[in-house]
Amino acid sequence: MMDYYYIETFKKHTTMKKIIGLFALSFLVLTACGPSSRVSDPEDIADQVMDIIEDMDDMSKEDFRDEFMTFDEFQDLAEDEEVVTEKEARKRIKEMKESDRNEDLDKDFARIVERGSKHKIKWDEIEFVDFEYEVEKDRGMKACGGKVIFKSGSKKYSMSTVSIYDGSGYCLVSLRGPYESRD
Repeated sequence: MMDYYYIETFKKHTTMKKIIGLFALSFLVLTACGPSSRVSDPEDIADQVMDIIEDMDDMSKEDFRDEFMTFDEFQDLAEDEEVVTEKEARKRIKEMKESDRNEDLDKDFARIVERGSKHKIKWDEIEFVDFEYEVEKDRGMKACGGKVIFKSGSKKYSMSTVSIYDGSGYCLVSLRGPYESRD
């Protein structure tokens, strides 16, 4: 009689653990392209980029990578024929390697840090000026290319951005700069 009680108790706890585990996994999957890496409207990309670059002084390359569409999200995107309509584009995304993606983001991070240092930009003191962008469909994907313009001291700089529409919002995939404005 005692053994039956423990077996039933174990089953209940194991089932509860499975339910909690599945709930946690579902939450992680649904929030993978989190609020910092996805925005609903192209106009919101400027705020997203400003939030990133204002923290550049305290950011690690791993923190920087976390702001972008993940490798797994790219792979999921390659499976979505409604969002990525060209077969060749889906094929190219599937062929992408995670190590190459991380290396590209690490290089972008290093360039931003290096150029910011060269121009003596105090990231936590920059001021937003403007955001110029264009949404277009290229290679079967809807993307937003843009330029965030900001001031550091008396000089203007810009950051080039690319965000891809993933079916529910725009995920940042590239951020480069800063480039000194000539105006």
